Amino acid sequence: MKFATDSYFHIGLAHLNSGKPCQDYALSGIHEDAAFAIVSDGCSSGGETDVGARILALSTASAIREHWTTARTVLVDT
Repeated sequence: MKFATDSYFHIGLAHLNSGKPCQDYALSGIHEDAAFAIVSDGCSSGGETDVGARILALSTASAIREHWTTARTVLVDT
């Protein structure tokens, strides 16, 4: 099966009017024969949550890829 992924997020009007950055992040991808989607919602009352949302999503994607590769290796070797 062939997968295609896409992701989208945008800044809300309140953040735009107040000069705050978009504090949310979305990421999707394909690794081998699996697709994944990650959504990270930043906390408006915290500081630099836009950076935190990106770090969380990107590190989660990395962990998914690593886990998938490791799990596949273990299943094939047993």
